[in-house]
Amino acid sequence: MKFLSLIALFMKGFEKMHHRLSILLSSLIIVFLLFGCESNGLTFKNYVDTKNNFSINYPNNWSVKSDDNGVQFLSARENMQDLPLENIYIQKVELPFEANKPIEEYKEEIVKSMVEKSPNLQIESTNSRKVNIYPALEVVVKGNVNGHDYKVNTIYILNKKSAYVLGVSVPMSNEKQYWDVFNQMLTSFTIVDSK
Repeated sequence: MKFLSLIALFMKGFEKMHHRLSILLSSLIIVFLLFGCESNGLTFKNYVDTKNNFSINYPNNWSVKSDDNGVQFLSARENMQDLPLENIYIQKVELPFEANKPIEEYKEEIVKSMVEKSPNLQIESTNSRKVNIYPALEVVVKGNVNGHDYKVNTIYILNKKSAYVLGVSVPMSNEKQYWDVFNQMLTSFTIVDSK
């Protein structure tokens, strides 16, 4: 997955700063269509990402996979045939400008771009919310991936010249437990100022 190349491609052709941000962030929603998570009485441990300046708690039996594109928290395998596809993904994107407007002012452009780029996705809801202490935009969409119905929850947080995109997708047949773990993780998300 060459997300940085994708981001660079989107960033080149746009002239308005708010339009650049919305295209950039909405293009990342596609990343989350194959991801999910699950919880059964889990305990959590802390992950600190000094490169991307954030920390978050994640289930202690999950593994962490990071690269230049972001961090995935992968669920434990239930059996040898189970592929560890259930995960939560976090990506930090450096913006070419200071994002000094409230996140709500970018909502219309983000949603419009998502619909244009992925017409098979249906917007279920868009909400302003807090993630820990940070104002955030939550976009929930529905879609079909390989014959399975998924619900995708993506959270956008702006912090100066950075955007944090946190996402999870869940099979609609079992969404409550997935949402619970994601929300538990979100309450622990903290941006750590670089020194």
